[in-house]
Order: sequence, then structure tokens, then C-alpha cells
Amino acid sequence: MRVQLIVSSFGSGTSAQFVGHARTTLGVIASAFPRPAMHQVIKDLQAKLQKIRQLDAEILEDHFDRINGIIYSLWRGELKIWEYSKQIKLDFRLVTPKEKQVLLKTREIPPGKVKTYAEIAKEAGIPRGARFVGNTLRKNPLAPLIPCHRVVSSNGKLGGYGFGVKTKEELLKREGALKKTRTQ
Repeated sequence: MRVQLIVSSFGSGTSAQFVGHARTTLGVIASAFPRPAMHQVIKDLQAKLQKIRQLDAEILEDHFDRINGIIYSLWRGELKIWEYSKQIKLDFRLVTPKEKQVLLKTREIPPGKVKTYAEIAKEAGIPRGARFVGNTLRKNPLAPLIPCHRVVSSNGKLGGYGFGVKTKEELLKREGALKKTRTQ
């Protein structure tokens, strides 16, 4: 499978952050959160792509890439960008059809709102599938384009997060959704 890894930098000097995504002819197949070094972004993307047996990856540095700009803006909590992120074509070949349903339902959650793992399971047609939803979101290859940080436990706690609960808490604070939850 031919994949392009596109990495962009935002900011300058010691505050610079690198953001990246991997795309195929079908759309974005993986994305990476901002990191202080380009090699960390590339490593994150390669880890998400390890399921692909015959990977032909090309690494491109593009400081004006639109998708990376959207990812960076989502990370910073710029809520108006969310509508644009929903227009990005996604490639779901790294997940099962059942996982794809979970990711699609999660993608619908707007900034400032949260849903529970159980609610997403029900909407995805997976009765009593809250644990399945949590496991799917833990390995979400498309965060933050698929905003898995907006899914919380039914008991009001934040639940887990692949980038750490503190990161999840910070993202929800930026979006104004934290008042509906409490930390683990």
C-alpha cells in the first residue's frame, strides 16, 4: 500500500510543534498529535501503520499542509475548525467494520459535548459494547480527527485515553466540556 506521511511544523524555536498524518488514495489513514520533534511524529505514524504488511511510505515535509493545520487547530481547541475536519476524507482500512462504526459515531460528537462509551456502543449497534468502544478508541488511528477524547465513562469519570488522562482532561477543558465530567 502506498502511503504518504506528511509532517508540518507550527510555531518556531523551542515552542515549535510538529504535526503529521498519513494518507492514501482513499483519504487520511492515520494522524499524529503535536510533538516537539519531527522524528517523534514519524515514529507515531509508523506505529499506527504497522498493520500494513507491504507499506511503501514516502515522507514529505509540507509546512502549509491543510490537514495538518486542521489537526493542529483541533489540538489547540479551536472549535470553529471542527466543521472543516468533518469534510476530510478518511481511510478506514486499519480498522474492522465494527470498529469503523464506533469511529464514525464518535466523529459526530461536537466540541463542548461528551458521550459515554455505552451511548456510542448503542448508537453503533453494539448492545452492551461499552468495553469494545473503549478498546476501539484506545487504538484510534485518527485522533484528533476522530475526537475519542469526547467519550467518557457512564459514572462521570473521564475514563482512559491513549495520550494520557491529563491530555484528555486538557482537551475537554479547551472545548468547554469538562464541567460535565470529573477526573479519574
